Amino acid sequence: KWDEHKAKLEKQAELGWGVGCEVASATSGKGSLRVRVTDRDSKPVANARVRVSAFQAGWPNEARPSAVVVTDDDGVAVCEFSPMREGKWIVDVSASRGSDVFDARLERDVWFDVAAAQKE
Repeated sequence: KWDEHKAKLEKQAELGWGVGCEVASATSGKGSLRVRVTDRDSKPVANARVRVSAFQAGWPNEARPSAVVVTDDDGVAVCEFSPMREGKWIVDVSASRGSDVFDARLERDVWFDVAAAQKE
């Protein structure tokens, strides 16, 4: 499937989108990821459908996709995230608008928010 993969990468490079992701909040089993989608000029991509799937490095069988969330006018979507453990996480992001599709694999460190956990 190398030819399909290469064609997908070329199409994504032509599209020129970028995806950023940060852990907005995280406690054991509950949290959110803030995803920002931009075009090649670093302008927000509004109304893109975003879905993330995340797993802790070393535990790929625990990956669970989020619900689809649409980016706002700033190109931002907040997706549900349910980390069970702290550490390095792999976040697969898929953003689409019409026939345009951009996929990215990101690594993020996840540390639980002690203050938020104490409020629960």
